[in-house]
Amino acid sequence: MLYKVTVPQIYHQAIIDYLVSYELVNTLPLDDSGDDVTFKRLCDPNFLKTSDAVFTFVERTYDFRGKITGPQKKIYVSLREYGIFMCPFIVFAKSKGIFEDVFSDNLALPDSCFINVYRKLRNLDDDARRAGDEKFKLLKKAEKMKELIYMMLREHASLSVHINMLHACESKDRWYIRQLIYYNARVFQEPYVDKEVTAADTIYGYHIYSYTTSKLWKNYRPTKDHISSLARIREFTPTAQRKAFNLLSVEKQNKIKKLFPDDEKKVTVKNEEDYDEETDSEEEDGTFLADSLLAQKINV
Repeated sequence: MLYKVTVPQIYHQAIIDYLVSYELVNTLPLDDSGDDVTFKRLCDPNFLKTSDAVFTFVERTYDFRGKITGPQKKIYVSLREYGIFMCPFIVFAKSKGIFEDVFSDNLALPDSCFINVYRKLRNLDDDARRAGDEKFKLLKKAEKMKELIYMMLREHASLSVHINMLHACESKDRWYIRQLIYYNARVFQEPYVDKEVTAADTIYGYHIYSYTTSKLWKNYRPTKDHISSLARIREFTPTAQRKAFNLLSVEKQNKIKKLFPDDEKKVTVKNEEDYDEETDSEEEDGTFLADSLLAQKINV
């Protein structure tokens, strides 16, 4: 299944042919006056009252992991109609004082806008961890961006494919993992795939999250909500793969550790015993409590 946010566009080929033949189609980032068409101009009432134009965008589709896949298609979009479509998000961002932070670039489709907001939110989180006196200010702005992302996800749940599962598992902020649980649980139902990890390695989100919550988070005690999220992710995981990190084979444990470069110096796991790699029943796999007591109740 492919994912994208469908925007208002011109579908009739006869109209498209007319616009193209009379050179009425503009290509971003420049409009017919030679000025950049930004979101700031798009939300200017005077601009929209007196102006309209047709622009082309390249519409991309994504798989559930957020990877671009399938054919890319050129679409024709009315500037005014697109302004109306994006208006709720623009108005919300302005009301929260974050418009300049998230809509400062040239016009883009909703998927690209979401990726931009999500990337800036992650950067804010990183900056807040290193900040001194500015930490509270950065966290406050991050909360406003999260509200915007909430709003975008409620309107277009497919945008959740752009939330990185590895980062969500690594972050102590449970907000990221909650969005995946609510909007894109499929990332936990299918094997994790990366440059160094293939589907054949059968590494699942449950394996990764049970590692980060019990091993990677140094000097941090996970809450009951973290444990609840881990249990929920376990429910999404195929039965044969419902093993906490501690119960995985040495090979799998090392592959998971290598996903986190900052922790790679601690990567070696001694091959002290062989693990039963694949099982098909809950009894063999371990009941919920026997599953290493759910990774030893994440050390709580």
